[in-house]
Amino acid sequence: MSLSALLKQNTQNTQNTQNTQNTQDTPKWSVIREVTNGRRKINIKRSNTDGRYLLAWGSRSNAFCYLTDTEVNSLRGMNDTEVIEFKQQKQAQRKAPKAPSAPNAPTAPKVPTAPTAPLAPIAPTAPSAPNAPNAPKAPTAPIAPIAPSAPNAPKAPTAPLAQRAPKSKSKPEAYVPRDRTPIIDEQGRDIRPPVLPKWTSHHGAVEISWVDLMHYGSSRLVGEHMHEAWALIWYSVIAKRPFMIRGLPGGAKTMMSEMLGECMADAKQAVVQMHPTASAEELLGAPSLRALDYDLIARAFYDAPIASHALLIDEFEKASEPVQQALLSLFAERVLRDSGRTFELPIESLVATSNNDIYDDAVRDRFTVTAWTKRGKPSKFRQAFRQLRPLHFEGRVTSTQLAKWRLLAVSAVDSQDDPNCAQIWEYIDSALDKLSEIMSPDGTEEGLSERRTLQMIDMMGASASSQGRNYILLSDAYVLKYAPPTRTQQSVMGEYLRDVLKITPIQGYVGRYTSSLEHDIHQSLEIAYRDARNAMSSLDGAFK
Repeated sequence: MSLSALLKQNTQNTQNTQNTQNTQDTPKWSVIREVTNGRRKINIKRSNTDGRYLLAWGSRSNAFCYLTDTEVNSLRGMNDTEVIEFKQQKQAQRKAPKAPSAPNAPTAPKVPTAPTAPLAPIAPTAPSAPNAPNAPKAPTAPIAPIAPSAPNAPKAPTAPLAQRAPKSKSKPEAYVPRDRTPIIDEQGRDIRPPVLPKWTSHHGAVEISWVDLMHYGSSRLVGEHMHEAWALIWYSVIAKRPFMIRGLPGGAKTMMSEMLGECMADAKQAVVQMHPTASAEELLGAPSLRALDYDLIARAFYDAPIASHALLIDEFEKASEPVQQALLSLFAERVLRDSGRTFELPIESLVATSNNDIYDDAVRDRFTVTAWTKRGKPSKFRQAFRQLRPLHFEGRVTSTQLAKWRLLAVSAVDSQDDPNCAQIWEYIDSALDKLSEIMSPDGTEEGLSERRTLQMIDMMGASASSQGRNYILLSDAYVLKYAPPTRTQQSVMGEYLRDVLKITPIQGYVGRYTSSLEHDIHQSLEIAYRDARNAMSSLDGAFK
């Protein structure tokens, strides 16, 4: 054998050895789901070679069955109990005895074929005769005249068509979700329960006062700007508006949002980390394949992050444009619209964090206020951080307490129609006009939109309700500082509120401000609204 042939054979043997090792290292089956059934486990596996699926329920070699594509799609929408029932059906089918097949009839003996006769010899062809002369053509006979057609006989009347029996409409089967409640009844009506029950604290939950709630935030956050953000984030909860926290990484944005969820008694909290390749299904839930068989849009809400009472969307700016557009109705109305259906979501707190700017005006306008985190000198931060003494309170914000705050906020917003508050609202209208001017420095229509105007009034009502007032004062207009999305615009608006409206923070109270222009007006409004506030405080039984 030549040298080149030996080298070629050696190379081929090496490649075969590597392929054999790779095949041995790669597992033949991958477990995509595992369900525990007592001491045994039920596994749904997928072949890494041909993509087939099987259902295995024991250690024996025959304790499995292959699955079709339809069965795999059905298993994806099943819970653990339904998977166990499906396995028992498959196991019963394997144990059922097969019917014996009928014996094959004996085949008839083949008849011997007759021998073929020999071919006859081909006879010689006879010589062709000479062509005879053409005979003269006979004259054509004249065409006979067409006889007149007989009159058409009258048609017999057609028998009337038999009436078809009306088709019986087949009623769709009821799709049963995890809570075993059918989505549609026998008449085809949608009786789907809410995606998640509304937030309800247990009966023995202890309520926390607003002052203690603010002190808890200031005992864990460093800096006056973080204390103001802690008050603003609770204003957004009372007003039921989305809240944005912006700043560089490491500024306690996520920590503040998680503190919010911890302070809500018995509330379900979810955190979604966005990334450029994230899809809308990661946040909204994938469609249920079983529900699609009945022409229903039934997403897996129970496993989706939006099935929560306190939702945090971390690093929102990294989400792709389709994901941001899919969340517009979620930010504005706390509802989800999909294929003509509207689903109400019981989200009480919706907070998003961002490290960079959001360039889509439609998405940016959905966030009512924006709080910025900033970095100072590390030495000052170290000293302030070492002085923190986190406070621990027994109470939490309950659903009943939040309902009272919201009722006060609605009453405070309605006070703008009271003639006694006319002077206050003249100052507030001038502040709103100044805010719109600051947000559109070039004179275009990119200022404060109508939606944001109403949202900022709701935020002022939330500020008033946090202090137990059912009317809005000029000091509540300090929340207008956080309406612009940029730091520069917020700084200009803050100077206007401080210099023109004389609004200054009250020392020792987080998120509370006062104005020298409203002292006399405050005393008169306190007397006018005292009876209404006392009547509202007597409605404690309505929230239980």
